[in-house]
Amino acid sequence: MLLIEQLPVALIQISIVILMASFVQSLTGFGFAIISVPILVQLLDPKVSVQISLLLGFVISAAALGAGYQKGIKLDLRMSLLLGSLVGIPIGG
Repeated sequence: MLLIEQLPVALIQISIVILMASFVQSLTGFGFAIISVPILVQLLDPKVSVQISLLLGFVISAAALGAGYQKGIKLDLRMSLLLGSLVGIPIGG
């Protein structure tokens, strides 16, 4: 667990891990949890690490769907991707 004195350093480390994992997911469309969880477990409690990964993975997926809207991807395709994310993320976590 984190001590108060270690908090600023840990926040920087966590931010770097999330940035790397977000970059991988933005390139490939998946992989946020594969990159983030093993490293975050070293910094945080395992339950917290998985919860952070699930939440941020969903946010990134939703943002990608929003970007798809701007590029003209059809609504039915976006909704099917969103529903797949809603079903798959809890099962995978």
